[in-house]
Amino acid sequence: MSLNTMIYSQLADETARRVTENGEEWKSFLKTSARLYKYPYEDQLMIYAQRPSATACAEYDTWNEAMHRYVKRGSKGIGLVDYSRDRPRMRYVFDVSDTGERWNSRDVALFTMKPEYRDVIERHLEDTYSVERQPLEAMIGNASTELAKEYWQGQGKDICGMTRSGFPGNTDQREIGRSFRRAAAASTAYGVMSRCTEEPDQYFRGDAFQE
Repeated sequence: MSLNTMIYSQLADETARRVTENGEEWKSFLKTSARLYKYPYEDQLMIYAQRPSATACAEYDTWNEAMHRYVKRGSKGIGLVDYSRDRPRMRYVFDVSDTGERWNSRDVALFTMKPEYRDVIERHLEDTYSVERQPLEAMIGNASTELAKEYWQGQGKDICGMTRSGFPGNTDQREIGRSFRRAAAASTAYGVMSRCTEEPDQYFRGDAFQE
């Protein structure tokens, strides 16, 4: 592993500890990850650590060849650690704010919530997750709760093995499960609401992210 890769790997570890130790920091991370939902968690952490305001990231060649946009002179790439090969290596992405348009540039369509979208999203949540038709915010919360339950049912044993050291010695699997489901449901709902509402914090209690 190169020195540069080691430095960025340490940054990822430090960022993971920082965002999971503080509820406000975690919510800030969730807003970034919700915008960059196509990236895996490890990459989201690295982007948050270096450019929390990023909205749409891609590698240089993607901007240049696929989107027909140029990366502005002097722009600093966001370093990501690629673990997909035998040895970790660095790769770099640039936010759309680092790019400029050419005559044939493709539009970068960034999702912005509009009032006319609410009904479409509500119907999608109702059909896909079988949640009762309610105001959008309640439906997002209910769907997130069901998804957290479903994920725990499939991955609960593995999650217990990874997290048991963080609980008192007499904590049983049921309590770990309740704690995980609360954390996962709140985090999922907050991330989605950060894209669909102007003030997501108003829908969560002060202790919602204590887990």
